[in-house]
Amino acid sequence: MEIKQIIFDKAQYDALIAHCRRKFSGQYLPEERPEKKAYGLAGGKKGGDKLTICKIFPLKKNLRNEDYYDEEMTKTMYAHGIPSKTPFERRGWVADPQEVFAAYQEAEASGLEIVGSYHMHLVPWPGDPIRDTPTEIDTVLAEDSNMYNFIISLVDPDKPSMRAFYESILEKEIPIIYTENV
Repeated sequence: MEIKQIIFDKAQYDALIAHCRRKFSGQYLPEERPEKKAYGLAGGKKGGDKLTICKIFPLKKNLRNEDYYDEEMTKTMYAHGIPSKTPFERRGWVADPQEVFAAYQEAEASGLEIVGSYHMHLVPWPGDPIRDTPTEIDTVLAEDSNMYNFIISLVDPDKPSMRAFYESILEKEIPIIYTENV
């Protein structure tokens, strides 16, 4: 059945926004690369035409600048990215497989499945001043993932916004409903 609505637990939404704001403000954990990028995974449950997000898993390690990943991500950025203030060589995220595996294990132990990922956009673009929509690179990276991607706009850190898209496809936006204690 096709998902028509995403129910997002407000406590998890607040934790997700806190993660984004912390990274934006430069308050890094010792194991984090000091960069204004927040990425993570979302655990949830599907039921009928609804997807309920019950837990987020902030990711700490970005392997983007490791030799192999750096070369591959830079090639992908040049092939599909749109030039911005941030150079292609500094854009993108490559999750640490150990962190991803740990998130999958924790989700499974809690009766959840990893159903999506999230990341934030910071820089306004001409034609997209809020930056709450997926870019071509977001769509390329999410292709065939069967996951929901949550784009968090922190262009205005005092007024964050979030939208959800199946496989980061603009035409496949799913409405989000926020609720207490899912």
